[in-house]
Amino acid sequence: MPTTLPRDWISAALELTGHFEEADAPWSAVSGNFDGMGVSLGVLQWNFGQGSLQPLVRRAGRASVEAAMPTIGAAFWAASANGADWRTIVAAWHDGKILKAVPLEELRAFTGSAAFVDQQIDASSKVAGTAYKLASTWANSDPLFGAVSRPLFCWFFDLMTQNGGLKGLTIAELDRFRASTADPIGLVCDWLASQPSSISGFRDARRNAQLWRTPGGPREDALLLLSYLRCLRSSAPWQVDVLNRKGSIARAAGWVHGERQNLTRILGSW
Repeated sequence: MPTTLPRDWISAALELTGHFEEADAPWSAVSGNFDGMGVSLGVLQWNFGQGSLQPLVRRAGRASVEAAMPTIGAAFWAASANGADWRTIVAAWHDGKILKAVPLEELRAFTGSAAFVDQQIDASSKVAGTAYKLASTWANSDPLFGAVSRPLFCWFFDLMTQNGGLKGLTIAELDRFRASTADPIGLVCDWLASQPSSISGFRDARRNAQLWRTPGGPREDALLLLSYLRCLRSSAPWQVDVLNRKGSIARAAGWVHGERQNLTRILGSW
C-alpha cells in the first residue's frame, strides 16, 4: 500500500458511492430524521445520532458553518460543538420526519461546501485504506490485475462502505466459477434476466442483462463475475441490487435505481 493513498482516488470513490444515491450532487446529500439520527450529511451519511457528524463539523469550523447556513448555522454549531441538545434543535427543523425547506437548503449548502467536502474525504481515509488493502490482496492473487487500479479500488471501496467486504469470497471460488461454464458472462446475464417483478431492482437487472452480454475487457469481465458471486452472499431480497450496482462499477456502465449510469469519468482508466 502506498504511504499515502492518492486523495483524488478517495475523492473519486466517495463521488462514485454517493452518485448512486444522489446522482446530481452526491457531496451535498442530506437526510432528515427518518431514522432517529437527527440529520445525516454527505456521501457516507455522517449523523448526530451516531456521533459521527460532530467531529467533522468542528474541524470544518464555525465560520464555514455560519457562512453556509445564515438561518440555522448558530444552532447547528451549538449542537455540533457546544454540547447543546441536538434532538431539540433538529426537531425544530422538521415537519414530522420531513426537513423544512430552509433548513434543507442550508444543510445542503454546507454539506457541499469546500470545507465540508474536505472533511468528508479526510474522514473516509481509514475505510479507504482498508479497501485499498483488500484490492491489493485481490490484485496480487489474480494475474489479470497485477496491481491496484483506480476502478478496482473504487469497486472495493463501494463494497466496504455498502456491503461490508467480500464475506469470505476467494480467488479460488472465482476460478472455479470461470471454469464451470463456457460462458460465465452469459450465465450471469441469464440470471439477471430471469429475476421476477417482485424483486427490488428487477427492471434494472433486465436492462443490465442486455447491456452486459457484450464482452468487456478481461479485467472488467472478471470484476463482473466477482460482483455476481458476491451478490449471492447478500440477503436474498437485495442480491439483484448489489449486482446492479457492483456490475455497473465493473463495466463502468449499467442501470442502477432506474437510471442509466456512465461511470467512466469518475472511475478513470485501468
